[in-house]
Amino acid sequence: MILVYALITFYIFWKYIKFYKLQKIFVNIPSPKGYPILGNYLDFINSSDSEIFKLTCDRCSTYYPRLWAVWIWMKPALILHKAEHIEAILKGVIPTKKSRVYKYVEPWLGQSLLTSAGMHWKTHRKLLTPAFHFTILKEFQSVISEKADILVDRLKTAMENNQEIELLPYINQCTLDVICETSMGVSINAQSDSPPVYYEAITNFTELAIKRQFSMFGKYEFLWNLTSQGRRQNECLKILHDFADAVIQERKHKLQQNITDENNNEEDNRKLKPFLDIMLESDEPLTDKEIRDEVSTFLFAGHDTSSTNINWTLFLLGNYPHIQDRVYEELNSIFNGSKRHATNDDLIEMKYLEMCIKESLRMYPSAPRISRVITEDTNIDGYFIPKNTSVCIHIYKVHHDPEHFSQPETFNPDNFLPENIAKRHPFSYIPFSAGARNCIGQKFAIQEIKLILSSILRNFKVISLTNQHDVQIQSAFILTSKEGLKFRLVPRL
Repeated sequence: MILVYALITFYIFWKYIKFYKLQKIFVNIPSPKGYPILGNYLDFINSSDSEIFKLTCDRCSTYYPRLWAVWIWMKPALILHKAEHIEAILKGVIPTKKSRVYKYVEPWLGQSLLTSAGMHWKTHRKLLTPAFHFTILKEFQSVISEKADILVDRLKTAMENNQEIELLPYINQCTLDVICETSMGVSINAQSDSPPVYYEAITNFTELAIKRQFSMFGKYEFLWNLTSQGRRQNECLKILHDFADAVIQERKHKLQQNITDENNNEEDNRKLKPFLDIMLESDEPLTDKEIRDEVSTFLFAGHDTSSTNINWTLFLLGNYPHIQDRVYEELNSIFNGSKRHATNDDLIEMKYLEMCIKESLRMYPSAPRISRVITEDTNIDGYFIPKNTSVCIHIYKVHHDPEHFSQPETFNPDNFLPENIAKRHPFSYIPFSAGARNCIGQKFAIQEIKLILSSILRNFKVISLTNQHDVQIQSAFILTSKEGLKFRLVPRL
């Protein structure tokens, strides 16, 4: 017993010495006043996601225009929101590794492209890159258009008896249909019979993952699992894993029955295989867990981020009707009243719509923050930063930096005219991250968003019933509106 007390005492003393040394190093770095041991923990523990997000944004804008640190318990994290600092991190000038923050989603996403590092990440990135080849993206266009048609029909039915509607649940089901049929090679008919329990499980799991970061039990798996929040998260985890497993088994069954297209030569087959097939038929076989990790990641990132951006873009177009009119004029000039599906050439001509999408991603980036850990002692903005310091890259705030966007709270697609892009810092706009670890599916996402948005806007005039200034933003991992976004859709004649 004496030995146990001695070990505990030594551990506490050792932690305090580390804390004392860090405090001396960080003494000159701007930081909100905290409490002994707790640091700024009390600012977060009883706050909602939207309150935490607003607090950090306000501190960036008002008190800490360059960088600042926040202390959780006895560990500091650096908040970066200037393009030049972010460039040094994402380009690898300052060596980094993935942050511990991603550990909290590993029970769900495992060691996938989003969460892994080192050779594991490099091997999987190289393996999966052919799934997003230009040729296969073109083949996806017809599938996306068909799913968009179903979405439009559902919205027409929904608006028959409703004066207002939340579009996100409908768009979520559409993009889940798209990602399953294109990247997984499996039809799940999410728009006709998809259970809402899957979407609820995603929302609940990510919210609990954020809460876990600030929990005194969150660092230790066995302690977290004993809490009521840990048990709830495990219930969500079973739903998410069961869904991914069902998708994988369905595709395996189809492959075993030879229901894949074998009419192309060997090289074309290699390029045109769906994402899931590449993993199932890899020359270096992946384990079942590795496959499920990547499938779970792509199911999440491939539908949730796209649906969120479509929703935000419609919200902005509904609040800026003169811009929506210009988008419709562009679409009308391309289709001239025709109901045909968009071709690849049509997508290229949707230049103003693409500018609107990019501006929406600027104002409401799907992933508003990413995290890293610095692996070598370095210097940022004149401050010494020791290795093993956590860094939060605040994408939302760099996107709203008036140094790069003169009226950051105003929806202005002209921000993405070529001449305006050319004069900005290249890391002032990073909705898909940047550098070697940028989003592997960003071209797929832009294509999907353009096709679905163009289908909606060709069929409806979108009226936002939520004012831009009334929106309360929240962010577990994806940026959403706390109260939801309400719309009215007026059919176009």
